[in-house]
Amino acid sequence: MIHTLIKINFIKSLKKISLLIVLIQSLNASTSLVLPFTWMKDNQYCLSIKSLKKLNDLFNPNVFIETGTYYGGTTENASLIFPVVHTIELDKKIYLNTKNRLSLKKNISFHLGDSPAILDKILNNFSNQRILLWLDGHFSGGATAMSSKETPVIEELNVISKYPQNEYIILIDDIRECHRKEWPSLREIVIAIRKINMSYRITISGDTLIAFSPTTKVQPSEILNACSISRLFAEFPEEFNLDQVLEAEKTISKAPPEDVAELWELCNNLYSPSSYYFLWYGLTQIESKIYLSQNECFLYKIDPRQINHPRIQKYLSQALIRNQSYSDK
Repeated sequence: MIHTLIKINFIKSLKKISLLIVLIQSLNASTSLVLPFTWMKDNQYCLSIKSLKKLNDLFNPNVFIETGTYYGGTTENASLIFPVVHTIELDKKIYLNTKNRLSLKKNISFHLGDSPAILDKILNNFSNQRILLWLDGHFSGGATAMSSKETPVIEELNVISKYPQNEYIILIDDIRECHRKEWPSLREIVIAIRKINMSYRITISGDTLIAFSPTTKVQPSEILNACSISRLFAEFPEEFNLDQVLEAEKTISKAPPEDVAELWELCNNLYSPSSYYFLWYGLTQIESKIYLSQNECFLYKIDPRQINHPRIQKYLSQALIRNQSYSDK
């Protein structure tokens, strides 16, 4: 009888342990499928190894394609993570120098030419692949190359749409530049992405647009989702109502310290940060009762040509009133 009871209790314990293991695995899986809001660059303004590893863990691509090789920082980092790397450069001198510097990296294929034309040739060789695309072939001043226009991103996206047999994770760098006349608008870029896959999820992670299929089961973090709604509202007012935007920006205002640090990086690491970065950082300062910092963001850092909406004045008024109340104590 005693042995039977011991055996029964032992079996019950094993079942509890099994359930606990399944629960832990489930929690780990859900955590690992969250795309964070982050400043994705290293101190050389290349995609960092940390960011590339995270993208690999989330999406598991087997091919990495980059437009705009430049000096090969992102190219080299990608070669450490992905089995196949293709990179395209327009400037012949830069192409030769970078190809020579990375000549020992056997998993990198270097291509010289205009990115839409070369991208067309590369994608024509792939079928049923999961491809991570880093579209960074923009003219950025200095030694960077330029073809007939400052950015070929729309043409690149149109090429990608010709090859629906592959699954794509699309990253577009320098998305802050979309307010400039030399760039297509964010709306035009998103419409071009939806021609590839109408169901693509569009997120704005720092200075990078990330588009991916919902079939991957990857979910944006709460802050990433909120920032994406805040940024896309002006371009797609038919898809978001004001209540959604205010709720999203309330979520941003309560961002945890690690996300506030990422927003601070965005505001301080770029030559010409987007006004949206100052909006988001300013919102966190209201919640933290750092009103002087918040007032500076809303009074001096937000360009009304980029964000022109009554809610901005509302945020500023709230901060000024709270600041006065705080000073009177």
